[in-house]
Amino acid sequence: MSSNTMAEQRPSRAPRTRPGLEPATVVAVEHDRIALRTGAPGALGAVTAARLGFVPGYSPRAGDRVLVADDEQALVIVAVLRAERPAALEAEDGSRATLGGAGGLELRAPDGRLVAELAGGVLSVLDADGLRLETPGRLVLAGREVRLEAATELTAHAPRLALDSGGASLALEGAGLAARADALELEATTARARVGEATLVARLARTVAERLEQEADRYELVADRVRERAREVLREASELVEQRAGSLRQLVADVFHLRSRRTVLRSTEDTAVDGRRILLG
Repeated sequence: MSSNTMAEQRPSRAPRTRPGLEPATVVAVEHDRIALRTGAPGALGAVTAARLGFVPGYSPRAGDRVLVADDEQALVIVAVLRAERPAALEAEDGSRATLGGAGGLELRAPDGRLVAELAGGVLSVLDADGLRLETPGRLVLAGREVRLEAATELTAHAPRLALDSGGASLALEGAGLAARADALELEATTARARVGEATLVARLARTVAERLEQEADRYELVADRVRERAREVLREASELVEQRAGSLRQLVADVFHLRSRRTVLRSTEDTAVDGRRILLG
């Protein structure tokens, strides 16, 4: 019923002289405004405004037969004689599932407090303590699309947590994490990883960067073959640089320049110096 209709059916606040209790029929409900007609069912009496008293688990709806009392200011619904639909399903602990005024389902605590509403396929939890789903068996949430949203924090706790998309999987168990995928792509403005020990095993590993910096107390490289290609190479050591090789060959296209404070060449056998001109001193 529209607000205009409610206003039209609401009488003026004239003094009433109906003492005690009397039955009435709920005509319309809009939010906390209730319109009812007193007297026998089908009676054509005046429509009167009323309010809901303390009737745990009851939500008025048109057609309900109720018992009202007059508190000299308004009629007050104090009991339900017959609900248009079942007023509530009550559990042993006093919790109730009731039909709300908007046609939805209301879940109420034993003290009558509204805990949750289910209307239009949407479950709204109104209890400040939140919602807890608990089962000794398996709990399954299934849908075409399932979304979890949290305003401040989202926490999942289990001895083992697994995510599986059919082609990729992520598993957390104890203090370990395992990820498997045909393709893995990470993108971030900045990234930092701190590990005690890291091992990378790959058939091919490629690093592309505008600038690459490596810092270590000790650096070791073991390979069957090492190939370096650069426009310029600068190596600087404050102390010793030592090379050990079965054979050493250096090919210089233009100038080979060796400068030192002292130079020592020592061979166990022959030493050959060959050139068109050899200048000493």
